[in-house]
Amino acid sequence: MSIEEITEKLSRFEDLAVDFLAVFAPWLAPIPSAYLVGRATDIHLDWHWSIALIAAIAVESVGVVSIVLSLRLYEWNETKNKNDPLAPLPLALAAAAFYFVVTIILTVLLDVFPEMAKYAPAIFPLLAAIGAANIAMKNGQRRRENEKLRVKLGKKTGSKKQSSAASYRQVTGKLPVEDTNLPLQSNELPVDWRQLTLKQRRQLAHLDRNERQDLFANLAPRTQRLWNQRLDQIAEQNGHVAEGS
Repeated sequence: MSIEEITEKLSRFEDLAVDFLAVFAPWLAPIPSAYLVGRATDIHLDWHWSIALIAAIAVESVGVVSIVLSLRLYEWNETKNKNDPLAPLPLALAAAAFYFVVTIILTVLLDVFPEMAKYAPAIFPLLAAIGAANIAMKNGQRRRENEKLRVKLGKKTGSKKQSSAASYRQVTGKLPVEDTNLPLQSNELPVDWRQLTLKQRRQLAHLDRNERQDLFANLAPRTQRLWNQRLDQIAEQNGHVAEGS
């Protein structure tokens, strides 16, 4: 085995080890802090060990969620579109800051100032409120992201339909037949030809002059003549000539 091959294998092993640590190390990091919180509630607050364990898990869980949620909301605010709503980043940052304050009080200050033990339990109702706020912020962010995705998919679908209809007409000289399945009403027609949809043009082209006249009641006579000429051309391109033309 050559030196180059050994170097390449070592490099691959290093990449694999780094990837492994990147996945698992962040979940190991809160364990020492959780131990210190559990120890503090056991010694200074004289809680049962099972409640101390729950408190330790709760504090670190709220901390991890608060920090991750803050980063998620920060990324959203930095990359969102102009019309997308802002995420409540200040509230998420306040939740993360509160976690650090709680951890420092329980793991450091109680050792330095044991008399604070009679006030320390007040931290936990506030911690529960922070946990509830995190849930609300996470659900709100999910709604914002889902709405953005829904709008994005809707625009893509609309663009594909328009592109497909335009390509079909360019190749065949005809409007797509599937655009003719909606009923027309006179109050649906704009006064500008360019604002007519493909569906409306196709449907109008397959009506005779008398039927069109009922729909053109709000149009000026000159506009009616121009529209009839264009619609007759469309009808001819689709193999159908409107009656009375």
